[in-house]
Amino acid sequence: ITGLGFVQGRSRGHAEATAVLDAMLQTPELSEMVANRVIEPLALEQTEARDLRARKAAATKVEFFTMVRGEG
Repeated sequence: ITGLGFVQGRSRGHAEATAVLDAMLQTPELSEMVANRVIEPLALEQTEARDLRARKAAATKVEFFTMVRGEG
């Protein structure tokens, strides 16, 4: 089985690890273990990081409104 991995940047080790995980996911005996021990925790971490960024952004939200002057 051949694994294939694409990553941003130039990290050879990161690309190799990605390819190994891809090959493991293609192996029926290993795919569930990789999904449970690697993919799901990484997905959870990514979701938590996204939620944290959203909460930080929401905390800085400013509501603007326009007041009409009574001249006229």
